[in-house]
Amino acid sequence: MLRIHFLPHWFNLSDPGVEEALYDSRAMRRFVGIDLGREPVPDETTVCKFRHLLESRNVGERLFALINEYLDENGLKVNTGTMNRSKSRVRAKVEHPFLVLKNIFGFKKVRYRGLHKNANRLFVACGLVNIYLARRPLLRPT
Repeated sequence: MLRIHFLPHWFNLSDPGVEEALYDSRAMRRFVGIDLGREPVPDETTVCKFRHLLESRNVGERLFALINEYLDENGLKVNTGTMNRSKSRVRAKVEHPFLVLKNIFGFKKVRYRGLHKNANRLFVACGLVNIYLARRPLLRPT
């Protein structure tokens, strides 16, 4: 279910959209581990209830911290910056995650009502952006 929870963040889908996309996309079903011959795709209500469960337990914030911890352990997190770089280089590095968040993941507007729900969505989305930005080093064979 956690992998299903990531799909709306990556593809800017609603809860009904996730259900439909899982029926339509074999790649998505394979990612989440659903075999239609053995089990059905969770319906939109199940996806919504799971999202509410995660929101009520602040899982988004904890997931964001765990992702950053994982990236830090692999030497992929930038902890400090220097004042001697030109402003354009610093600005480009700062704005690149927002490009991914807004243009690739579609986080241009908030989707839910309430600060708590949107904060949870933002924490998960930011964690997924960090993984997206570090995908090449993470996929390199060791």
